[in-house]
Amino acid sequence: MPLRRASILAASLLTLTACTHFEPRPLQPETIAEKYHTLSLNDDDLRAFLQTAAPQLAEPWPRPSWDLSALTLAAFHFNSDLQLARAEWQTAEATVASAAMRTNPSLTVTPTYNVDAQSGTSPWLPGVSLDIPIETAGKRRLRISKARHLAEAARLNFIGAAWQVRSELRSALIELTAAQRRFALLQEQLSVQQRITDLLQQRFELGAASAADLSPARLATTRLQLDLAEAERQQKDAQSNLARALGVPLHALTGVPLNFALDPAPALDVAQSRRLALQHRADIAAGLAEYAASEADLQTEIAKQYPDIHLGPAYEWDQGESKWSLGLGLELPLNRNRGGIAQAEARRDESAARFRALETGVIAQIDQVNATHRLTRDQLARARTLHEALANDIARQDLRLRAGDIDQLEYQTSKLEAAVSAVAVLDIETRAAQAAGELEDALQQPLAAIDALQ
Repeated sequence: MPLRRASILAASLLTLTACTHFEPRPLQPETIAEKYHTLSLNDDDLRAFLQTAAPQLAEPWPRPSWDLSALTLAAFHFNSDLQLARAEWQTAEATVASAAMRTNPSLTVTPTYNVDAQSGTSPWLPGVSLDIPIETAGKRRLRISKARHLAEAARLNFIGAAWQVRSELRSALIELTAAQRRFALLQEQLSVQQRITDLLQQRFELGAASAADLSPARLATTRLQLDLAEAERQQKDAQSNLARALGVPLHALTGVPLNFALDPAPALDVAQSRRLALQHRADIAAGLAEYAASEADLQTEIAKQYPDIHLGPAYEWDQGESKWSLGLGLELPLNRNRGGIAQAEARRDESAARFRALETGVIAQIDQVNATHRLTRDQLARARTLHEALANDIARQDLRLRAGDIDQLEYQTSKLEAAVSAVAVLDIETRAAQAAGELEDALQQPLAAIDALQ
């Protein structure tokens, strides 16, 4: 008996020493803020990340300029929303390991006191019993299957979050590039408009022009000055949006050269676009994984109709006599788990309905953005043709000015028309780039890669 007690004590101590112990990791808001404000695109950790993910982007360092590809990887490194999605994915992966764990047996000690014990005999009757659960009907396998499908959905949601980060980054780059170009074009336009206003002011002073001729020019100059101030504000907002998309403070973009062009993307066939979306969109694949998880959940609830078995070996020391017994227990499935099955069936139907809504919404989104993309491409082609004609006309007007056929006011008016046309072309280029970005978002596939495949 002493040996048996010692064995039980040793086993208990061994179990306790194998336990995982809690390690506190307190969050310090001040430390997090300080670290955030030190982030930079010249960061050594970012360079190490690029060397692993895309070595060609890590040399030379610091980078002479940052394009969409390099900035996308920088956002993947810094963006806190993506870090959250990665943590959620890791949590789902940990759930798989948890689902695979078998239920622990339980140990029950039942000391009994015999009030009628004979003299010289211990009145205590120590007893020990075990409860060993045995899952039936493949419940553990189904539980693991459900967890794996949910982990896959979390992985795909992480990919979707990465694409969302890229989408926000691209939109901010379009916004910033358009605002910078607009500012420069408006400066040129203001210079020409100011020249026209000065010429009309001279004519007004000489009596060759009326106040009605001069007033519109002054108003146009004022409007352009206001537009220029608005373009400057838009630049600052776009820089803030770009910093937020990257996950770095605004000052980290100071002096960083950016390389991004508002080039029109190639047109795609609608049927091909739908096919690409169904192949590449992470949310479509995640929806399928979630539906598979709901089916595994329903199978688990159906398996619960079959009760688990509980083996109960027991030992009792009865005044010098060892007594062993073996119990067998199970839950009586009187309700056949109808409630759980009904809920699981409803959840599967809900998952199927959610997926159908997602897929039809994706198809409608692709049809819409495809149409917008084609329309803006056509508008851009026409606008560029018109602007090219006006630019060519300036060259002819310059020759006529030198020949004395036209005066300076007529020449500056032609330049103003071309300057206004340049801003209009920029507006359509911006819309075309935004439409191309929306098409990329709908496909979750870079259009440049698709063009290369074609």
